Amino acid sequence: LKFPSKLFKNNNFDTLYTLNANRFNFEQPGNNTINIKMGTFDIIGIITMAIGGALYLWTTRTNKGLVRSENTEYQFKNEEGELKRYMADVSYIDFDKAPEDVQFKWKKRSPVAPTLAIEILSSKKPIELKRNLTKMQQVWIKNGTDIGIVIDSFGKKYYVFENGKPEFVAEEIHKPFTHELLPGYTGNFGIHADKL
Repeated sequence: LKFPSKLFKNNNFDTLYTLNANRFNFEQPGNNTINIKMGTFDIIGIITMAIGGALYLWTTRTNKGLVRSENTEYQFKNEEGELKRYMADVSYIDFDKAPEDVQFKWKKRSPVAPTLAIEILSSKKPIELKRNLTKMQQVWIKNGTDIGIVIDSFGKKYYVFENGKPEFVAEEIHKPFTHELLPGYTGNFGIHADKL
């Protein structure tokens, strides 16, 4: 969010946090700008870090690509040719898609779709699952992401999308995830899910 100069003061952050039922975290990365971190439960942040951390360890061991954080913006054009920006909770770009030096030059904005995009539900409301499944199909897979995963820790399932396949596959959350495009990687998406 952007605000007129000097409208928003630093001491208002605690008030915003309280007024929003302690559900959102606010950051002020620069003058007149506020980022809202939308994680509803602290445990969702822990789950996100565990999944991203495991993927990161796999990439450092295999040197196959780079893991990107939720702050990475992916830029896609819509049907009207307008550039739109999207963020996944965790993503990964294989070096076959873009070499390491090229990826580092992008900083936080990627012009190519990730090899893997992961969305993690932050609410148990049914609309949240529907929204994330639609986003995975209509944004990530449609724009060239090879593998998409929507993790529903509340419903104890994860959903796997693959480019070129019309339907997603639902799996029990404690079933390990593997894929031929991620050789040697095993996703344990059920970590901490029983604490919800």
